[in-house]
Amino acid sequence: MPQHSSSLLSEGMKDWQGPAIWIYNDAEFSAKDFQSLIKLGVGGKSHDDTKIGRFGVGFNCAFHITDLPSFVSGKYIAFLDPNAKYLPAQGYPPRRPKGTRINFVETEFKKNFQDQCYPYEEFGCDFSKEFKGTLFRLPLRNLKSAQQSEISNQVFKIKKIKDLQLFNSVQSNKELLFLRNIESCALYHLKEQTPQLKWKSQIYMSDVCRQIRKTVVDEAQVYRMDIEIDIIDRIERKKMSEIWLLCTGGHEIIKHESKKQQELLEAFSKNKRLKVM
Repeated sequence: MPQHSSSLLSEGMKDWQGPAIWIYNDAEFSAKDFQSLIKLGVGGKSHDDTKIGRFGVGFNCAFHITDLPSFVSGKYIAFLDPNAKYLPAQGYPPRRPKGTRINFVETEFKKNFQDQCYPYEEFGCDFSKEFKGTLFRLPLRNLKSAQQSEISNQVFKIKKIKDLQLFNSVQSNKELLFLRNIESCALYHLKEQTPQLKWKSQIYMSDVCRQIRKTVVDEAQVYRMDIEIDIIDRIERKKMSEIWLLCTGGHEIIKHESKKQQELLEAFSKNKRLKVM
């Protein structure tokens, strides 16, 4: 990914300075991770079975709501422009890149591009030192940018985000069941510098179960996961808790499981009021 910092960012980027969805993760990007994002639609995980996003779908979902995502991680800020419309042209003959990564610690990025830094400063990134973790900014596609977009003409209004219409399908715990490392996921609405919790899912598990969850093996492994869900809407606050027993591996055992064994499992789950997925 190009790492130029002297070129001026294009005027078209002003259209993406409005409301945005922010995503924070306490892990930092590696050099390989940075390179993977530029290979849109393919990704750098396609041959790595230990990576959840190995089919190249993961980050690409960001383009459902934006054409120009950016993020800071460690000492870098990166911009992704898959249609090469907004980032400045580079090289000879001049060509617009699909992505750029800039070392803001060793350059004068903040001095030259204060308008690009301001949103991140609200979240504690002052661009004078490395940022701990990774902070994504997904500016919402407005009416003007949607009309010009080659990705989607769908407009995302603030009200739709605030009313959780975009996040209704991820309020349950089902997504967390199939992840290996994330143990907490929450949605906040930042209003007048005060974050307001909208919903949160939190996993509780022992160190032994945590290690099994992260491991990919052929033999069957069973572990327990306790999940607490906290949802806050305009009317009330709901708290729910569930206990899950999950089995990974052992696919051949399940595949050849007899009908009698399946009936016993179904009877056991019904008697204990358990859900079977």
